[in-house]
Amino acid sequence: MNATYTQERIVAGLRKPENWRQLVQFGMVGASGFLINQAVFLSCYHALHIRYPIAYVLAFLVAFSNNFIWNRHWTFSGVRDQTHVAQQGLRFFLISGSSAAIGLGILKLIHDTGLSVTASELIAITLVVPLSFVGNKLWSFSSVSSSR
Repeated sequence: MNATYTQERIVAGLRKPENWRQLVQFGMVGASGFLINQAVFLSCYHALHIRYPIAYVLAFLVAFSNNFIWNRHWTFSGVRDQTHVAQQGLRFFLISGSSAAIGLGILKLIHDTGLSVTASELIAITLVVPLSFVGNKLWSFSSVSSSR
């Protein structure tokens, strides 16, 4: 794949209103997932005194469930009937899990510099959202990637 072809695809994608609608909806779903993630993370870490890596994973799992349901039924609903829910769920989990693993690494790096766990986790999540959107748009919920 050459650079010109890639640039043309990016420009064509930016011109499609559907992609912008999906990005906004993905952001709204992500915001709800973020709030859920924060509530679970902070509850586990501060109230239940669970170590932050375990609290991070628990928060991820709860937010993942919320985000998958909303993205499948709202953000990327046009692809829902073309790909089996288990296939989409596995792909969504792999993208989300990879993003969470990267986010956990970022959390640890930032926290090790002396920033609070809460602030470090906020930054980590913010940095992995674009990666997650692109991965889910192009793979998890892509009608091109579904088995036909």
